[in-house]
Amino acid sequence: MGKFFGSAAGWFIILLVAIIALVTGIAFGWFDSGGSPGPGPSGTATPTAMPTPSTTATPISFVDRPVTKGPHVPSASALTADVLAAAGSGWVVAIDDTSQVNTANNPHTVTPDQKILYLISPDGTRYELANLDGIGLNKPDLVAWDYARGVLLMEQAGTTLNVFDMESGAVTSSWTFCPSGSGSARYGEARGGNWVVRAGCEGTGVDALYTDAGVVVPSTIQVAPPMVTNFDIGTMQVRYEFEGTVDKKYLAYSPDGASEPLPWSALSYCDTPLGKGRGDTLAVLCYSDAGKISIEELPVNGSPPYEVVSTAQLDGFAMAHGGFGPGEYGLTGYWSDSAVGIVQFWFGDADSRLGVLHGGSVEAVGADASYPFRRCHAVAGTSALVSGGGGLWWVNFDGGAPVVLLPPAGSGTPVQTVGTDGYMIGMDNGYTALRQP
Repeated sequence: MGKFFGSAAGWFIILLVAIIALVTGIAFGWFDSGGSPGPGPSGTATPTAMPTPSTTATPISFVDRPVTKGPHVPSASALTADVLAAAGSGWVVAIDDTSQVNTANNPHTVTPDQKILYLISPDGTRYELANLDGIGLNKPDLVAWDYARGVLLMEQAGTTLNVFDMESGAVTSSWTFCPSGSGSARYGEARGGNWVVRAGCEGTGVDALYTDAGVVVPSTIQVAPPMVTNFDIGTMQVRYEFEGTVDKKYLAYSPDGASEPLPWSALSYCDTPLGKGRGDTLAVLCYSDAGKISIEELPVNGSPPYEVVSTAQLDGFAMAHGGFGPGEYGLTGYWSDSAVGIVQFWFGDADSRLGVLHGGSVEAVGADASYPFRRCHAVAGTSALVSGGGGLWWVNFDGGAPVVLLPPAGSGTPVQTVGTDGYMIGMDNGYTALRQP
């Protein structure tokens, strides 16, 4: 070996091999053309960029959009790429239908106007994402937000699901989820670059994982037959069957398809699901043999249920804020986080009130004309996203005035919202969720 390195022929061969290695390294991006060392084949840096093949789709880039003006359209700022990139925890996407409802007439008359899609910061600054009438979505509902990809899933006229790109402001894909007639996408969630959709159509149900193009992806989603509702709670799915037997009215399914019934209190009959409870629980409305009602949370792991809102609390709130006696009211919704629970009361004539369970009692949320809160969309920590009279607010129950996200400028139609983590549970129009702080 020493003789080899000491010979002229040996040094010539070594030099030749080095030149070949250098040229090869430049060609494959291991070194730059100036001779600077770069990562080898096992490195993490991206190799030298090669021309993009003509078959590769061009990435969508940010497109500037105008701001809609009108007598009932709230003021807004122009959306920028930096604002879109900054959206995070607490930001909200909302559809504001500025149609005017004249409640002085019976039946009410409606003056149609525009439907604007907004991105709203936690301090109430509005940025216009799109004028939905201008892109053919004149009967829209928000279903889910894929925050990682910057796209929204929206329902049009109860038959079609559309993927809206927030950077370009365009609908990039659509598919029909109710081919036999009009339906409603009750639940939507972004999951791994796809969409979980739970919908009700005429005579059937939709429970599936879809791509942007509407292709069903193999998954562990439990398909619900008619008259059955699925709730997604953590990694579990809870199936509720209205006409099911008492011991199997609520079945919790694990991802492998195994199921176990959820027990409830032996003293109550809990036949009405209200929504996701605190932690991995389902909140349900329960009735006792004595005619008392309460709200219980059923853990999906099979642990015993526990009461979170008592009969005395519900009756007391109804009598104080609705003018009705015990039992003469209904409960239509429940939203919660670790510290706060929001209960939606219904007092007849489509008149609803919100009560907050905070610190052991149920207190009114915005019962006066200045803050006509009628519906809760989600709870995050001690804050809640609430709407009413066409307006939308952030309310923090630890103090401070509500933050106006959309002003109730005479519009009588519900605001529809969805939050940054794409998670929501909704049983009627106006889906929502929040990215947890």
